[in-house]
Amino acid sequence: MQGLIGISDLKVNCIIGIYPHERNIPQNLFLDITIKYDFENARKTENVNDTIDYAKLAEMITDLGVKKQYQLIETYAEDSADLVLKNFPVKEITVKIKKPGAIKNAAFPFVEITRSKI
Repeated sequence: MQGLIGISDLKVNCIIGIYPHERNIPQNLFLDITIKYDFENARKTENVNDTIDYAKLAEMITDLGVKKQYQLIETYAEDSADLVLKNFPVKEITVKIKKPGAIKNAAFPFVEITRSKI
């Protein structure tokens, strides 16, 4: 029973950016995380241990962004995907990071990556 599990618009307030003014004041990023997952065991057991604990997932990815103080959202996206692939039983993840306010006449620039376990 393959399906998708994820988080939409996870707000992460962190230091992010390459410009000096971005290195002093935290900014909000919004992350969309989508994971392909087999729900069969969770369906049978109704136990959170047999699925992806999205509260734990959100906490891990938020902590990563806050602690690392990335310069590029591309790097944060890659590291987030790596973190999930190493710590959860998933085969594929898509991470989209939006940075509102970075471009004057746009809602937000973004990066989106999809990574798989080999």
